[in-house]
Amino acid sequence: MPKYWGLKTSATEEAMREDFGAEAEVLSIGPGGEQVVPWACLSTDQYHKAGRGGHGALWGSKNLKAIVIRGTGSVLVGDARAFLADIYRTT
Repeated sequence: MPKYWGLKTSATEEAMREDFGAEAEVLSIGPGGEQVVPWACLSTDQYHKAGRGGHGALWGSKNLKAIVIRGTGSVLVGDARAFLADIYRTT
C-alpha cells in the first residue's frame, strides 16, 4: 500500500497497529528494503532484526512492505515428543 511505503520500520509498525489493532504483530522492511539494498533486513518489535541474507531486499523486489498477524489461539502439535526430539537433536 502506498500509505506505508517510504516509512521506517518503527513508523510502519505503529501505523499498522493503529490500522489492525494494538495486539497485531508486524514484520516489515524499511526504505533500504524498498530500494532493494542487498543487505536490507526484516524488522519486528522495532528492535529485533533479521539481517543476514538480504531478505529485506527480496521483499522489496516483490513490493512486499510487511506481514501483519493477529491471533487468539495456540498452535497445536500433532506429535509433541517427535517435535521436541527434533528441536533438541544435536548434529
